[in-house]
Amino acid sequence: NNTQEEVEACFLESYQPSALEPYRQLDRANRVLIIDNYHRLKLSARGKVDLLHKLRQHSFRLIVLAHDLELTFQDLSEAGDVVTGELPFVHYSILPFSLLRRNRLVEKWLLLSDNASHDTTQFVHNLERLTRTIDTIVGKNFVPAHPAYVLAILQATEAGTEIDLHASTHGYLYELFIKATIARRTSALAFNVLCAYLSHIAYWMFSRQRKDITAIELRVLHEELHEKYEVLPDFDRQTRQLIEMQLIANQNDLLVFRHPYIYYYFLALFLRDHISTQNVINNITALASKLYKEENANTLLFLAHLSKDQIILETLLAAAKSQYPGAVEAKLEEDVGFLNRLHGTVSKLRLPERSLTETRQEYLESQDKAREEETEFDIQQKAEIENEGSILSRLNSALKTIQILGQFFKNFPANLDRTQKDRIIAACSTLGRQTLADFLGLIERNEIGLLEEMLFLISRKKPGIDPTKLRTRAAITVVALCELGAVGVILRLSYAIGSNELSATYDRIFPSHSDAIMRLLYVSLQLDHYNHFPEGLIDHEIRALNKNPFAFRILRSLVTRHLAIFPVDFRLKQRLSNLFDLDFQKVSILRNELKLLKDKKT
Repeated sequence: NNTQEEVEACFLESYQPSALEPYRQLDRANRVLIIDNYHRLKLSARGKVDLLHKLRQHSFRLIVLAHDLELTFQDLSEAGDVVTGELPFVHYSILPFSLLRRNRLVEKWLLLSDNASHDTTQFVHNLERLTRTIDTIVGKNFVPAHPAYVLAILQATEAGTEIDLHASTHGYLYELFIKATIARRTSALAFNVLCAYLSHIAYWMFSRQRKDITAIELRVLHEELHEKYEVLPDFDRQTRQLIEMQLIANQNDLLVFRHPYIYYYFLALFLRDHISTQNVINNITALASKLYKEENANTLLFLAHLSKDQIILETLLAAAKSQYPGAVEAKLEEDVGFLNRLHGTVSKLRLPERSLTETRQEYLESQDKAREEETEFDIQQKAEIENEGSILSRLNSALKTIQILGQFFKNFPANLDRTQKDRIIAACSTLGRQTLADFLGLIERNEIGLLEEMLFLISRKKPGIDPTKLRTRAAITVVALCELGAVGVILRLSYAIGSNELSATYDRIFPSHSDAIMRLLYVSLQLDHYNHFPEGLIDHEIRALNKNPFAFRILRSLVTRHLAIFPVDFRLKQRLSNLFDLDFQKVSILRNELKLLKDKKT
């Protein structure tokens, strides 16, 4: 009944009293009302509509903000009644950012600094590190990639705060979201109680292989915990508080953690806090033995963020050792002899001459597309990926093990001594090399069949192609497939164990390795994580790999990838072009466009 007075009271909370009279004089068509947290109104759907009717008498346009999960279909359909005859009712959703959009936001954030410039190597290094931090935090939907979350990560990693752009921030950032949610509504003591309470709920779900709990089951758990610890508040008040904090959601009368990262965080917290018990040690061992299962890998990934306990390290090292017991390791030397026989030359590589911004945009667009395809593949092949003993499950398990070990390695560099660091790098490298050797062995054993398949596919696409060219193209395609696999493993390893804080460790370990793949990994680590271009190392590898075309082309791929992302001196770029037989070509205007321009002039 007092809509006008209520609106004006809200107005005065945001504006000076002197602005009220001019606001009253505004025509209704020029007034806008913004209603936040619409889903929290203690009204029925019909009651909400009645409220909107009253507010529309005051303001022509209403902007209603609500949580998608809480906004019911009835709300949406009923709200349509409000706008008949005047304005259409339009429903918008804030969508998660793609890699490309996240990159643009990070760039703009970094450019807020007075001395920041797109054209410096340091700027691109910071951009890469921060983008990777966000990518790790977001994971596979651990944290929603919505703008607000991305901004929260950016604010937390701002230079000069407690943390910066390093890999060790990941556990802190997950905790940051949790603390920010809880701290606004409770004391420090209550915070600890809530965290312990939620960790017990997560472990209850984990123990029963569920992602939900009924209100009755939670009440029983609540009573058991209160009887044991004597610190919990009333069950209804506690549950209501967790829902209001948006840590827990009520879905079809089942209580669930609102986001995956909340579940994994509290499950990992329980494992960390009870790691001295044999039952939890058995849990961690069981998780590590089946890392092809997504939940197992995610749980240990979060545990590696939160705890540096030696039990976790030893369990992960044992898991890495058990993946390919007794298997050979790829060297990219005599083991790729069959590939060098198939394609033993290094042809000129033509690359478009584009700005770094254009190249990075194209790269991120391709990554977005690859992520979509990967997600679709994971859904379609989930049964095969999580089928113990399958090729896909073994590959997935190996890559997850490398990722988790790498996170443990980078999260606690000051807590791991030289021996421990050596063991982690050796375990990751060995597992990556065994994975690649398994792939190359599969190609070699099926070489004839693969070549025949390529001959068939190419001849269908290009009928009438010269037989000699057809055989050459088929061989190059098979070799290129192996090159992609080798580059992929090297980049995975570089990303997993790479950090600009650990250059002293790399410089101690890698120069003593003689195998081509380890030397190439050292190159990749320096290209991705050092602040200078490793010109001397690359000169050495160019000479060392001169008689190994396969490994030489991988070296060239690593260098050209770096040139596409990081700014380098023109003279260095020209020198590298000569050494690697690169041909950077200006992107020319199409002939039809030239003709149109010519016609326009005449």
